[in-house]
Parts: sequence; C-alpha cells; structure tokens
Amino acid sequence: PTRRSSDLAGLLGQLEQAGRELLGSAELRYFGKDDELEPSEAQPIDASIATDSMEHPTTLFYCPDTEKSATLTVAARALGARSIVVAAVTASDGQPLGHIEALSPEPEAWQGADLAMIALLADFCGGVVERAARIEKLVFVDPLTSAYNRSYYDLQVRNEIARAQREQSSLALLICDIDDFKSFNTSFGYEAGNQVLVQVAQVLRAGVRPFDTVARWGGEEFVVLLTPPVIEEDVLAISERLRAAVEKNAIRLEGLDGRAHRVNVTTSIGIAMFPDHAESPQELWRAANTALLKAKRPPKNQVVFYRPHGGERALHLK
Repeated sequence: PTRRSSDLAGLLGQLEQAGRELLGSAELRYFGKDDELEPSEAQPIDASIATDSMEHPTTLFYCPDTEKSATLTVAARALGARSIVVAAVTASDGQPLGHIEALSPEPEAWQGADLAMIALLADFCGGVVERAARIEKLVFVDPLTSAYNRSYYDLQVRNEIARAQREQSSLALLICDIDDFKSFNTSFGYEAGNQVLVQVAQVLRAGVRPFDTVARWGGEEFVVLLTPPVIEEDVLAISERLRAAVEKNAIRLEGLDGRAHRVNVTTSIGIAMFPDHAESPQELWRAANTALLKAKRPPKNQVVFYRPHGGERALHLK
C-alpha cells in the first residue's frame, strides 16, 4: 500500500469538485487499489463491493436506496448517503487502479444519463491517476535503481516527521552505504557497479514495509525511512535483517573481460530516530550519519545505532 502523493491528492481534489458540479449535491470519492488509509481517514463504504467493482470494471454498482439494503444501511447512514454508485477506475491497459464512489443524500438520485456521467468520471479519474504516477516517476524516482531519489526523501521525511508529531509517535532513518563500492568499478567496470546499485536497491525495497521509503541519496548511499509508529527494538531488527540480506545476496556481474563473476556485497548502516535523537530532518540526518561513520570503521558490514554523547553501539561485527 502507498500513501497518496501531494500531486495526486491535488488532482483528485479537482476531480471531486468536477463531480459535485456535474452531479449536483453528490459527493465523489476515489480510493486507490493500494492506498494505505489511516483509521481517521475516509474509508470505502463497502470493501466487498469495491473488490467486485475492480473485478468487473465495465459494471456500475448502483444502490438507489441504501435504506433498503441489508449490507449498506449502517455505513450509508454514517455518511448521510441514500444513493450510492461504485465504479472501477482502470489504467489505459485495463488494469484496475482503484474505484470511485458517488454518494447522494437523496434516494434514487440518478437515472441513465447520470450513471453514464459517473462512468465517464471514472474513466477520467483513471487518466488523472496515470498522469500523477508518470509525473511522480519523472520527478521522484531514481532512473537507475527505481528507488526514490533524494528529492522524494526530502519531501517524505518532512511529511512523516509532521505525522509523528501529530500522533506523538516515532520514526527511524537508516543510512545504508555500500562497503568498498569503488572496488567494483575498478575491478569490473562502471556498468558492473551500476548492477550492484540496482540489486542492493532491490534487496532494501524487498526488506521493508510497502509504505516505508527507500531512496537513493547519491553515489552508493541509500536511505530507508521507517514510518511511524516504530519502536527501537523493531528498528534494530529490521536494520540487521537488511544488512544480512545484502550480504547473502550474491550478485552476478559481467566483467570487462566478458566473463561472469559472482560477488558478495556488504553494507554499513547508521540509524537515528525521531524524536529521541532529533527534532528536525537536518538533525535526524546528522545523527544517522554520525552513526554511519562509526559503522564504516573496519571491519565495516555492521549496524550502528546512534547514541547521544558518542555512545554509538555496533550491533554486528563480521
């Protein structure tokens, strides 16, 4: 699951405004197939109907009077809705992206022309979501590794710190640096070095939750943002798991001699947490980087958790 980007949220706000103008007093809501929704956020009116709509994207699911529905009455009353329509939102290739819900306080609010308009809005929504995804990829994704880039990290760390402050919870920053990276370029060539970056990024992304952030900071350095709420014990366990996963992932490289080589890669990781070690993104980075500098000391391939006053602790020694 993913949280909605600010760009997508803005575009969907425009969609909702268009829906109100075209459908009168109706409320129009979009839910992405992979959205991670907080309990405080709006939820789909019925998860099973949402699933059915995406499995049958050419069908509109219309309940003209929710008071006569055995399954929708309670949820609809909470939303002040008497009529609802659920329609799938699909990509240009037909793959489901999510669904929209049109809600009206009036029973039997829509007839044939209105339902056709809702179907058109669902098609339009698919184009909006696809465009937002393309924009995000161009602006926020590292083209080599497909991890997020530094710009996205800068945006996300501010958002997640603000959320942690609201919820009075914690988040963690891991800075992961590939050990002796220049040796791969020297021994096997720059393309081989690129393959090391790509595969390390894949291992890191596979080792965290889908809504955590893995970004390439630059060069051979990656950042992992573990979103709130997290506790120190879990952060330590995740960090050690990532370190071990990189070490166990033998990488096949083609050298300058045209021959295949299998190499082992290790990474050193520095960790800091908000708000325990920092009150701002800049302080959080400095704390994690301080821990990383300790982790990069020989024998490297270790995880170091930031401790104030120089008390960093290595968690793994090769």
